[in-house]
Amino acid sequence: PIILCLSKTIFILLSIISTLVLVSCSKKEEKKIEAEPVVQQETVIEATETEVAPVIEESEDEVLLDDAEEGCYWNAVQDSWAEWGNKHLVTEFSMTADVTEDWASEGSSSILFEYETMPEGEGISAHFYCTDLIETDWSDFTKLTATVNNTSSKNILLQFYTKSGDNWAWSDTEALTIEPGIKDIVFDFSEKGVSNKSKILEMGFVIYEGYEKASLMIDNIILKK
Repeated sequence: PIILCLSKTIFILLSIISTLVLVSCSKKEEKKIEAEPVVQQETVIEATETEVAPVIEESEDEVLLDDAEEGCYWNAVQDSWAEWGNKHLVTEFSMTADVTEDWASEGSSSILFEYETMPEGEGISAHFYCTDLIETDWSDFTKLTATVNNTSSKNILLQFYTKSGDNWAWSDTEALTIEPGIKDIVFDFSEKGVSNKSKILEMGFVIYEGYEKASLMIDNIILKK
């Protein structure tokens, strides 16, 4: 009877221990299930505005004919016109037409006209011309503006002219007095100075009274209404 009693007691104890082990394992599984899930953080990239360069609109009231930033499109006449029978051009005193970086009203370059010392006399002059025009129809324009730099120590006279139409007709403006130094100039051809406006083939400048060897620089030649 004692052995039987001990056997029952041991059986009961083993049953209790098994039950406790099962309960413990069950609680551990519940804790694993109840654990907070890991939340993956999203990386937020803020959008930035793209900078757009401003659009510069050209004015319909003016046309830039030459600012000397793209090279030289001018020529010095020298004695090339004498063969056409223009007697005063036999004593032509233009030397060279070029581009220089010695001075500019804007940008880095200007047009350079160099001429010899001119003696006093009728028709003594220096001619400089351009036939590579960015605009040939001047019908809507009435004046031409520019900034000049007279390197001479003396005043000079500066005239603007055009050749136009099928017969290359010559027209010119009144000459302006250009003092030594820098000056803004305006040639008004609203009434006189340019004919056959719809077909301009050549434009040019004539220097008179250049009584010492010097140069004239011109920048920002602009057509205006």
